Amino acid sequence: MRQSIKQICRHVSSKTIFSQPSNNLSRKDIEKLTTSELLCKLGFIAQPNAGLVHWLPLGKGVLDNVNNIVRKRHNENKCVEVELSSISHSSIWDKTNRWNNNELFKIGEYCLAATAEEEITTLVTPYLNSYKKMPFIGYQITRKYRNEKRSRGGLLRGREFYMKDAYSFDIGETEALKSFNSMNETYEKIFNDLRLPWVKANADSGDIGGDLSYEWHIVSEIGEDDIVKCNNCGSCGNVERSHSIKGEDGKFVEESDVKYFLSKENELICIYFPKGRKLSMKFVKEEDLVDFNEQLMNKDEIINKFVENNEQNDGLVTIFRLIDKQVGPGTKMPDLPDNVKFNKNHMITFQELDITESQEGDHCDSCKEGTLVNMKGVEVGHTFYLGTKYSKPLEGNFIDKDNKKKPYYMGCYGIGISRIIGVIADILRDNNGLRWPSIIAPIQVSIINKNTKKNDDDVKFEDTLVKELQNKNIRVENDDSDKISFGKKLNKSKIIGVPLQVIVGVNEGIVEIETRGCLFSEEFRKIKEIEGDKWGWEIISKSNVEKHIVKKEYASKVIEILLKDM
Repeated sequence: MRQSIKQICRHVSSKTIFSQPSNNLSRKDIEKLTTSELLCKLGFIAQPNAGLVHWLPLGKGVLDNVNNIVRKRHNENKCVEVELSSISHSSIWDKTNRWNNNELFKIGEYCLAATAEEEITTLVTPYLNSYKKMPFIGYQITRKYRNEKRSRGGLLRGREFYMKDAYSFDIGETEALKSFNSMNETYEKIFNDLRLPWVKANADSGDIGGDLSYEWHIVSEIGEDDIVKCNNCGSCGNVERSHSIKGEDGKFVEESDVKYFLSKENELICIYFPKGRKLSMKFVKEEDLVDFNEQLMNKDEIINKFVENNEQNDGLVTIFRLIDKQVGPGTKMPDLPDNVKFNKNHMITFQELDITESQEGDHCDSCKEGTLVNMKGVEVGHTFYLGTKYSKPLEGNFIDKDNKKKPYYMGCYGIGISRIIGVIADILRDNNGLRWPSIIAPIQVSIINKNTKKNDDDVKFEDTLVKELQNKNIRVENDDSDKISFGKKLNKSKIIGVPLQVIVGVNEGIVEIETRGCLFSEEFRKIKEIEGDKWGWEIISKSNVEKHIVKKEYASKVIEILLKDM
């Protein structure tokens, strides 16, 4: 048994082979490194080029553990796992008008898959030929590819990345929304498992399409997305999507700003909105009042183009004024440029429009009572209700109970697996190194003997502890290397983010278990209160470290309890 346990421990320890330089990293070194650089330095990943990642043993361990959480929750929801080809033919992308997309890596008539709405719909159509075979949700966890122009942050925005994408197929809208809701519940379970601050935000469906979608964000200052959340009802949304109650009824702002655009007929569009607020072009276009010329031009180009058109048409070209509802009588509005001549009979005004983004301090549009609070978020998931957007052009049909051919009603659901890992590494790291939640840590426990020469009792205890922990499915490393000192072993374990260090050889009959903090849940407190004296369990907090001193025979029990709270 001694030999087999040593072989197992040696195998786990080999995961750290790429992280040996970490022994020489000081706190100052750690503070200077970006999270991407730290992950590379510690042997989790390697980056051969911008946006590309090699997953090394430690990083692969984290990746597998995140995948297992996602897989478990999808299987509980009776989703079926598949794995599609990474290469997709242009013919099906042409049918959905998505082939002319600059984000696709194209290889002649093929592309590397960035998403799989086309492929999965084409795949299941011959099989889901009857209403009796639905609902059906298929998912995969695989690499995806995107010709990202501004790859950044290592795992945050890559050209190749790991993603979970799922697709639901139903016989009608009611049934499809039921699948959509069940998948949102699955997402809640996944993000709760990860024990991170997360929000579900009303979102813009973007290029994917559909009528209803949610963004799933990990709340962090590194995020690029601006989110607002009501402090009363908890309603949450991306500022680009969320309407809010701005100002007081009947009270207008003192001064407005203006932005100029052209219509497709080169008419002038003047949009007036409160100075200091951000105009939402999404909200403007949703009003569907004017057909915008999408060609990007600066203010001078817009004005000159209108003036030229106006002169050619004897000053009779229409000017559209779109005015936000906070702009009204008494508001100082910018004058039109001097070279813009207009005829009042050819000026059309649309007023009382809600066309600015929400911001902190606005009142909630859902409950009408709370105020909005700003936060930054990193989008790590998105859920869409698609309807028949893809099934109709791809002829994804089934035979219903009346023997009629009908298109599937679909939903799609993505989670950025590798992005989640990058965000977790970034927001939980401290000046001692990485800090992985125990559920995804590649190694959960390091056993380290303080003495260079182990006595027989310590050897026997370590072997027994390893076996007990492995029987509890706890990932354990027995660091019995004689090539580095105790201090360096301890530092290595902490810097790569191992949640617990079990220190043997301190005093006869006891061990020390070091952590960098845990949640101390109600369950933890109850067990500590009931069993603490019997187990000889003492907690000493010092700086960023907590030491749990416990009798050897109860070490595995305390370790199991601590890991649940980390």
